[in-house]
Amino acid sequence: MLVREINLKEIIERKVEYVENSDAYKDTELQDVKKGELKAYREIMEDLEALYEQEFVEKYLKILEQLKCQLETIEYGTHASQVEQLSGYNNAIVFTLTLLNPRYEF
Repeated sequence: MLVREINLKEIIERKVEYVENSDAYKDTELQDVKKGELKAYREIMEDLEALYEQEFVEKYLKILEQLKCQLETIEYGTHASQVEQLSGYNNAIVFTLTLLNPRYEF
């Protein structure tokens, strides 16, 4: 396959495979991050088939804003697992949006 033939869906499928199989996610602490990432990638894969680019970007920028509010109100010490899952979810969305346009990285 030529590099120019690789599409966003294939990149995300490769990312999912990496997350599922990588030793980098073996730590107990990263298991919750992994859960959040995989959840986001499943949702993203569905939306890749159904939404136009602008709809996709708007949907996930809105989700990022909601996540930001959630993360600001959760106390890490007592809800570490939830915070880690939300962080993984957030990271997967940022990763995907950045593939569409680097301005979404920050």
